[in-house]
Amino acid sequence: MDKAVHIYYGQAYCRYFNNDSSQSLILNYSGPAAWLNGVNAKPQVIINPTTFENARCKTLFDNLKRYADRWEKDHTSSQSYFELYYLGNFEIKILKSKKKIISFNYSESQFPKCLLIQPNPKN
Repeated sequence: MDKAVHIYYGQAYCRYFNNDSSQSLILNYSGPAAWLNGVNAKPQVIINPTTFENARCKTLFDNLKRYADRWEKDHTSSQSYFELYYLGNFEIKILKSKKKIISFNYSESQFPKCLLIQPNPKN
């Protein structure tokens, strides 16, 4: 794991995990990022609703849910996307399918150091 703090930003979208609006959210960057050891993947993270509540970020969670609703309705619309800024560490996770993903490195008790969303300029 890389211990350095990184700033990463780019166009992103949010969707529901398991297509259930009461479940967790998945934040996905639209474009891939290259990792130092050759992994090239779209950074993503699954965040549970309780993580937002514990960090007192209910407004952020509500805004992300609105984007997830838009994504479910029409993922081709520019209003389904936003700029996502993240300050923190990343880690490589290996899924059960053996697929490697780049994910935010944080614990449930510590919300990512900085997570900011901005509407796309054309929206």
